[in-house]
Amino acid sequence: YLLSGDDSYLKQTAYKLIRKASIVEDLAYLNESKFDNENWNVEKFEEAAFSMPIAGDFKLVQVKNLEKISEKEKQAIQNIVNSIPPTTCVVIDLGKNLKLTGGEIVDCSNLDRQTLVKYINGEVLKNNKKISAEAASLLIEFCSSSLTKISSELPKLCAFADNIDVETIKQLVAPDEEYQIYELTEALGNRNKNKSIKLLSLMLEKKETALVSLISNHFRRVAFCSLSDYSNDELAGMFDVKPYAVLKARKQILFKSAT
Repeated sequence: YLLSGDDSYLKQTAYKLIRKASIVEDLAYLNESKFDNENWNVEKFEEAAFSMPIAGDFKLVQVKNLEKISEKEKQAIQNIVNSIPPTTCVVIDLGKNLKLTGGEIVDCSNLDRQTLVKYINGEVLKNNKKISAEAASLLIEFCSSSLTKISSELPKLCAFADNIDVETIKQLVAPDEEYQIYELTEALGNRNKNKSIKLLSLMLEKKETALVSLISNHFRRVAFCSLSDYSNDELAGMFDVKPYAVLKARKQILFKSAT
């Protein structure tokens, strides 16, 4: 299984489901191997992938967070993936460094808004709390559609209020950098001096040292999006940003066209 996308919460959930389906918990210490940037060794990975399971049907091998690997090692991983025995289940987080073929792709990109709203409402209901539609929408915006951050914010919100509204979100949830940049560039584009100064002050308080670069990069994306027919995912890959950032840039274009 090849995990793609940026949402670590979805990746963790996917691995847990695959793990539950492939190995018995009591025998995990015998049949589960994990590799990351700290303990990576291509020879040991190959050994784990081709060894037989003990008292179970499958071996489970996880590979994630490989930041520094050579092209030779990447090819070695591909060769191993091409010949994995049927008794081994390998789960690889592709990240930004790996491009592999031959496995089942598991898309762990940010979920669409409708699915995120359903998730938020479900989690809030589990805690016998309520959340308004406007608050759920703002939470998604503040978290840049990242289920990882949304899932970490919800317990705090549920502990704080029985009825979560927009003010609760504004009080307890810190907006992501992407959302702040979108708000700032929108205010600048609309010549909203007061809002621009307020947002700039908040970002300077956080000691954000790359404001000019962040703003110019955003307007560069907006300009490119207005001229391009590429999909959001394709543009995100070209700019090395999340698809959410491209979506926001295109929304800005539509807004300016309408006005």
